[in-house]
Amino acid sequence: MMAYLSAIRSRTGTQPLRLRVGGNSMDSSIYKPEQVPPAPMVQLVGTNANANNQPVTYGPGLWEVMKKVADDLGGAEYFIGLSLLDPNSTNVPLLAGAAQQMLGSALDSFVLGNEPDLYANHGERPNQSNYTLNNYIDVGISISFWTFNLNLRGKPPRPKKYWGPHNMLQLGSYSPCL
Repeated sequence: MMAYLSAIRSRTGTQPLRLRVGGNSMDSSIYKPEQVPPAPMVQLVGTNANANNQPVTYGPGLWEVMKKVADDLGGAEYFIGLSLLDPNSTNVPLLAGAAQQMLGSALDSFVLGNEPDLYANHGERPNQSNYTLNNYIDVGISISFWTFNLNLRGKPPRPKKYWGPHNMLQLGSYSPCL
């Protein structure tokens, strides 16, 4: 894997390699600060998971490995997915604080939720039949209070299917730095 990443990094010139950590399972995976050796760094949760959503628990060892990879590559930055499955989760600030502390300058930003425009269709917002971009922005604003206290560059949301940059421009929420 390092040879593959190094080959890509060699083509980025002075720019760091930017890697996204997240995706389908980020909303259902849980950071566990107490998950340290001899426990596995990353542990699959359950055996009946959907092939497109493999939730895991993970501990601080993941950040250590990611920092080492960034250093060994001579320049890599991560943007890390934060779960919005439960917008009141106390785990998300723990995750964000630990990532910021352990990754330092190798942490570029956070992405809030994976495809939040599909939450209502997937039954993740049962009390909201129409989870809109405004709902997402409201949650993002409340989360941004602690995110910006971590001194990170914010990135605009990247919904996949129903919301696009044109919707965010109409709301006046789309900018290079939130």
